Amino acid sequence: MTASGSAQGAYRSRTPYQGQSAGQAANPTTDQLPVHAELPQASYPATLPQPPVRPRRRGAASLRSFAQPQQALTVPIRGLARVAQRQLAQVALTRYQQRLRQKEETHEILAFAVRLAETMFHYGADAADVDAAVVTVCAVYGIQDVEVDITHQSIMINYVSEFDEAAGRGQLPEAGGLGAEKLGLTLVRVVRSTSENYRALHQLYRLVHDIAQGRVTRGRAERRLAQVNAQKKPYSPAVLLVWNLLMAGAFTLGVGGSWRAAVTSLVVFTVVNFVLVWAGRLNLPSYFMMAIGAATITVLALLVSDSAGWFYTRGFYVSAPHIVAAGLMMLLPTFRLVSAVQDALHGFPLTAAGKFVITGANFTGIIAGIAVALTVMNYFDATSLDVQGSVFSPPPLWVSIAGMAVGSAMSAAAWQGSAQTICLTLLVSLLGQAAYYGVGAVMGEAGGRLQVLAGATLVGLSAALLGYLLHSPASIYYVPGMMFMLPGLTIFRSSYLVLGGEDVFAGVQGLTLAGVTVLLMATGIVCGTYVWDEITRRLRLRNSHQ
Repeated sequence: MTASGSAQGAYRSRTPYQGQSAGQAANPTTDQLPVHAELPQASYPATLPQPPVRPRRRGAASLRSFAQPQQALTVPIRGLARVAQRQLAQVALTRYQQRLRQKEETHEILAFAVRLAETMFHYGADAADVDAAVVTVCAVYGIQDVEVDITHQSIMINYVSEFDEAAGRGQLPEAGGLGAEKLGLTLVRVVRSTSENYRALHQLYRLVHDIAQGRVTRGRAERRLAQVNAQKKPYSPAVLLVWNLLMAGAFTLGVGGSWRAAVTSLVVFTVVNFVLVWAGRLNLPSYFMMAIGAATITVLALLVSDSAGWFYTRGFYVSAPHIVAAGLMMLLPTFRLVSAVQDALHGFPLTAAGKFVITGANFTGIIAGIAVALTVMNYFDATSLDVQGSVFSPPPLWVSIAGMAVGSAMSAAAWQGSAQTICLTLLVSLLGQAAYYGVGAVMGEAGGRLQVLAGATLVGLSAALLGYLLHSPASIYYVPGMMFMLPGLTIFRSSYLVLGGEDVFAGVQGLTLAGVTVLLMATGIVCGTYVWDEITRRLRLRNSHQ
């Protein structure tokens, strides 16, 4: 093999990640394709189409080459290429090619790891899970001591290797002890969009598990990653609308609304869905989307519940606070809120800070939308919503449990969860509510915060168990499964009191209590996952000693 052949091989090995977009998997068959078939158009010189050339006979071609003058050499041959025919040079050339291939393989492994991390982050994985996945994949494919830095919108992988240590372990042939030659590589990928897709996230976790078990080669792993990115979401917009309608009705019943309020929530959210679809075509930020959704829900709820309105005069009595509360449970960024607290507890402060900022902006948008809706309704002398006087009478226990469980299951469906995920989320919600109401029955009103901690811990423990058994992320079970504990109404009322200036002290006190509740929810979920990790670690140690 000549030096030019080595350079061509190096050029070809870099093609899986040159010119690729974020999250796009490499072609696993690049070593079998010509160079012009592997690279995008921008990576190689374009040529005009030529007419087909008739094959010439071998003898005629040799005679023609003998008769024609030779082209003069204008570029001098240097280095190993000049003495490639010598025996010692051939040994050095072989070693050079092996070291070059080692560097190229290292870069390819890191490139695949950063694409996998970007895809997981895009589909809603936690920062701790992304960090563990990158380290695991790199270790399985032969790269140790990888450093991963994750912020809210970027993923950076840093690696520095010492080739003399690798040679001493037999990985390289040049174990001569000539000093440490370090290769430093840093790959960065920015993630500016997210899309909750529980089915795709489950498939990515299965891929990481198969890689960790040594069942998948890197070429096959790249193909599976490309398939996850190329597949369509399981549910169409029409089916998603059905899931959201069922979620709205179930949450309305769960917070104590009547069947009339549940039916009204179905109609209200249908209108809200089409309004948000129309607003989404304008590519508005999430702040404006939250404001538009909250304003639409509030206006429709007040119109239906107006004592001088058409519905009220015909005996159709509904409570606007129940409808608004159910709508807020669907609009509140519960995933980002709990995920931010989890990232802070896991040691990712920058990621948590970014999520807190976006969550705070979304909360502000919701309050701004409600405030605008109330102002407009008051201007037209319509009924208003008394925030301080909105006290919900609790529904029958079985109605609350059933409504919250069905609403949690429909939340998993709205986030593109499979049928198995929907059923298991229903089970996780029921287990969490059993712990929540069980502690409440034993301790009474004094165990309010302990109820949240117990329910969240059991939700996290059961979700971690399901994730361990099914090789899936625990978040697809505990995020929708813990929604029955979300203090949506408290956050709304307290924020409105603070921003409106009606009772700032009561608003601050309510926000503090809501913040403690959210912190306890995240703490209980993380505690449950850690408890299960410790159980599995001890089981592995016991099995290894037997």
